[in-house]
Amino acid sequence: MSNKYFETTGTITKLEKLSSFDINILPNTLVLEIQEPFPGYHHEFGDKTKPDNLFFITTNPVARENIARAVKNIRKYVNFSFDAAAATILINNELMHGIRIKDIESFEHVSELQSCFLSEGFAFRKRRSINAVGLITVKKFFNICLYEPELLFDINPQMAYFIVSRQLSWKMFEEITKSIRNNWDFKYFDAAYGTIYHNGEIEDVVRIYWEKLDFDRLKLLHKKYNTELSRY
Repeated sequence: MSNKYFETTGTITKLEKLSSFDINILPNTLVLEIQEPFPGYHHEFGDKTKPDNLFFITTNPVARENIARAVKNIRKYVNFSFDAAAATILINNELMHGIRIKDIESFEHVSELQSCFLSEGFAFRKRRSINAVGLITVKKFFNICLYEPELLFDINPQMAYFIVSRQLSWKMFEEITKSIRNNWDFKYFDAAYGTIYHNGEIEDVVRIYWEKLDFDRLKLLHKKYNTELSRY
C-alpha cells in the first residue's frame, strides 16, 4: 500500500465480556480482563500465554494526556513494551474509569506496570469480583492511512475503518450490525464503533476486524452500513 500512514486520536467503543483478573497484580487492586477479544470474529485464539486486554481500574477519571505523559516516563525505566490508553467502562449503570493495557509480553509484568503507574500519581480501586458485560470506550491513538475516500486502513493489517455519515448511538450501531449479519452470508468479522480526527474534523467510523481483510468485501460492508443507516 503506497499511502503514507499518519497518527491521530479518537475513540473505539465496544461491548465486551469482562471479569476480574488476579494473575500477578498488586494486592487489593481491581484489574479487569476482556474474556473474548474480537467476539464477532469466529476464530480460536488458543491458549493464552500473555495478557490480552487489561484495564487497571482507577479511583478517578483519567485524561488521555496524563496517561500519555506517564507512558513517556515509564518507558524510560522499564525493559518491556506495552501500550496504554484512557478508558471508561459502563457495567450495570456503573461508570468505571481506568487505563487500558495491551501488548504486554508476559503476565510477570502486570504488577510492575501497576507500580509504575502508581509512581506516576494514579490510584487504583479496591478489588472486587466482576463477571459481566460492559460497554467500553477507549480513547486512543491511531496509526492509519486514508486509502480512498471514507476508507482507512490501520497499521495492523487485520483492521480497517470506514466513515459513516452521522453519529450513532450504541443501540443503533448494534441494531445495524445485527441486521447486516442476519441478511448476509458473510458473518466472520468483528465490528466496533468509533471516532477519528482527520484534517481537523471529527469523523464517525466503524472499525472492522478480520484475519484476512478482503478489500472488495470491505467496500460492500461499508455500502451495507450506509444503506442500513439511511433507514433511521
